[in-house]
Amino acid sequence: MAPKRVLSILVSTLLALAAGCRSTSSEDADKLAYAGASSISENLFPQFIPLLQERTKITLNRIETVGSQEGVRYVMDGKADIGGVTHRLTPAELARKPYVKVIGYDAVTVLVNTANPITDLSRAQLRGIFTGRITNWKALGWKDLPIETVSMAVKKSYGVPKVFRDLILEGADYGPISQEKDFLHLIAPAVEARPNAIGLVSLAYHAPRARPLAIDGVAPLPANVRAGTYPLRREVILVARQAPEGRVKQFFDLVLSQDGQAIVGQKFVPLL
Repeated sequence: MAPKRVLSILVSTLLALAAGCRSTSSEDADKLAYAGASSISENLFPQFIPLLQERTKITLNRIETVGSQEGVRYVMDGKADIGGVTHRLTPAELARKPYVKVIGYDAVTVLVNTANPITDLSRAQLRGIFTGRITNWKALGWKDLPIETVSMAVKKSYGVPKVFRDLILEGADYGPISQEKDFLHLIAPAVEARPNAIGLVSLAYHAPRARPLAIDGVAPLPANVRAGTYPLRREVILVARQAPEGRVKQFFDLVLSQDGQAIVGQKFVPLL
């Protein structure tokens, strides 16, 4: 199972990290539990939860960042009310008939250090780097430096490496990863620290000395992501066990409202 991080939230103060895990309580009529992608919880919830509390008096009493695949499983097994997913649901996941709602779009971005003059790589070049066939920047037109790859653990259920594997590696296995991180927000700082690094991260996580590459000439700009011309677009999805009712419906409705979409648009690409 992917490493867990549970965020205990006191909306009256701030989003705080906590350790441990509690099961969802049926007695918490004004509370919800979330499980799934950390890119959703870390980037949307700090602003969305106060809005949810203000508009509905509902809050999230438990957030588990267990990855997209585990998020679907938690919801369908009754361990969470809402799941966050950033990959295309598999046939096995769809066979369990979850309620699925796209709330925006994200992109897997390929970051390099700003000291690196390369601005664009092809899918074939990226495939060569992350399968381990291309190991030196000299082969790509820069100077003689070993390539250091940075990613979340590629053998676990995290959304970013899964999307990159599906769309760029085309079924091939990852080669050795120089640095594997437990959380997405650690990727960009690792790329900042090493001029020869290249990292896989969500659109929501950038840093001053790390910049995203274009892929086959297409940059991860919002218009390209929404249109689907950027090759590593992914949907930002919420799932429930069944068509939402009650407080779960209120949560979904607020995310899809104008105010909710404004929050989505601060880190991701909103629907409109």
